[in-house]
Amino acid sequence: MGLCYNDYMIDVKTFFSAVKPFLNEKTRRVIAAALTLGNDVGIKGQISRDTGVSYHAISRGLMELEQGALKETADTKGIRQKGGGRKKIQDHDPSMINR
Repeated sequence: MGLCYNDYMIDVKTFFSAVKPFLNEKTRRVIAAALTLGNDVGIKGQISRDTGVSYHAISRGLMELEQGALKETADTKGIRQKGGGRKKIQDHDPSMINR
């Protein structure tokens, strides 16, 4: 699928695959969400298919764009909320500490 930008067609799959290695979880969903702005109804599903970012993640990215949440990423050390992510194996099985 392509998006029109100043009379140029941009292939979303090519664009996203080129920048994806440089993105983290949050920037990936926000950029995918930004690609939907100003476009027709149903674009979220198409962008989701072209980028591999889930429909739900794109919706969350749109909310973050509206709230300006991306500005906070540069000031914080992590991209997840406190307590987010996988728990350490030692928290599940204390015997793993001695191995």
